[in-house]
Amino acid sequence: GSTANKENLAGAELAISLPLSSNVAIEPAISGRVSKPEVGRGRMGAAGAAFVFRLGDHLSLTPSLRFDSGWVEGEQGARIGIGGWLSSVFIRISL
Repeated sequence: GSTANKENLAGAELAISLPLSSNVAIEPAISGRVSKPEVGRGRMGAAGAAFVFRLGDHLSLTPSLRFDSGWVEGEQGARIGIGGWLSSVFIRISL
């Protein structure tokens, strides 16, 4: 069998960790993605930041917020803009 509408994807992200204190860092980031399926195409860009709170030697809490914006284009050339906010919280425990 074959997969319908195969897709080529490419993406890149640039992030940096900037210490604010010995236990807190901010990590701003930007990213971009390109989609080229057999039918249509799309582009997406994002910008956001995360805070890393070191709560101990083996525990950290990382809330983040990011905004994504871009578009998808169908077979007939109609383009639809898309965008939205993403928020998350990670708890990291290292053993």
